[in-house]
Amino acid sequence: MSLSSLPHRTLSADQKRRLLAQILQQKAKQPATVALSVAQERLWFFEQFQEGSAVYNIFAPARLIGDLTISILERSLREVMLRHEALRTTFVLEDGIPVQRIVEEPALHLFVEDLLYLPEELREEEARRLALKDAQQPFDLQRGPLLRVLIVRLAEDEHLFLLNIHHIIADGWSSEIILRELSALYSAYTRGTELSLPAQAVQYSNFVHWQQKRGQVWVDHLEYWRHHLTGAQPLQLPVSQNRPPVMTYRGGRQWKRLPAEILTQLNRLSQQEGATLYMTVLSAFTILLARYSGTEDITVGTPAAGRSRQEFENVVGFFVNMLALRTNLTGVSSFLEVLRRTRQVVLD
Repeated sequence: MSLSSLPHRTLSADQKRRLLAQILQQKAKQPATVALSVAQERLWFFEQFQEGSAVYNIFAPARLIGDLTISILERSLREVMLRHEALRTTFVLEDGIPVQRIVEEPALHLFVEDLLYLPEELREEEARRLALKDAQQPFDLQRGPLLRVLIVRLAEDEHLFLLNIHHIIADGWSSEIILRELSALYSAYTRGTELSLPAQAVQYSNFVHWQQKRGQVWVDHLEYWRHHLTGAQPLQLPVSQNRPPVMTYRGGRQWKRLPAEILTQLNRLSQQEGATLYMTVLSAFTILLARYSGTEDITVGTPAAGRSRQEFENVVGFFVNMLALRTNLTGVSSFLEVLRRTRQVVLD
């Protein structure tokens, strides 16, 4: 409905004012539309070839000990989603171009699985099955919501909290923000008090607008990376199986806890050389790859937070960016030389 669609002679001035107010109110309720960030465009493109896949799910499990009130958890989750517009976002096509659509009212997907009916010795195994099933459940970018929570009840005072988010609206840093705010709100509401979190003045859409204004900066960055990666070749490692021609995403992680004594020594060495612990460990990894591959030109992919401005530190969104760190070990004769080269590469 619009003013132009009605004969003006049939409306009084007061009726026109009321109709205009109604139209403006309807428009205010319509979802806001925002362009995609560079990272979101890339992920959205990949998603078109992985439709129905859970490859880009971020799964954050936690074990909760103590009483859990689901209604308070729902209230807390809703408040977090209201604070961060990225959690109320879906992705649609407008004139053939993907855009993100932000709605005012969050759609809560919080599910509860009660395992108290099972013998105690079977509950953990069933909980793992449910967690794996949820982690592998894909999201629909167009319909949303792109966040869900599964609560698995193991005992009266023990629950598994399983947070699942699509990567296009969040990253690992964002998961920490969500869990931190959710915990603070739940604790306050459980005590019967209101928690006044700092106002969320900056949203992910502000980051998108800021990114769009930096056109020339991206051109300069592109030139840097073209020069930096010219001639770089994939490492040929002596693995037991050949890499498939099409990525299967059937990877995994291997965790290794370093003894406290070694960690202390690494920190001390890092401080002596004006480096971070990350630079020192990356140097060791680079040497390892060089020895296994038989090449001195090593390129390692690593995630960068992508939150270069302080105002984006507490914003939920997809900021993380993958960087290719290329280190040439030609002519080095000691670990300290490798560390100094690695340090310079990271700083550049």
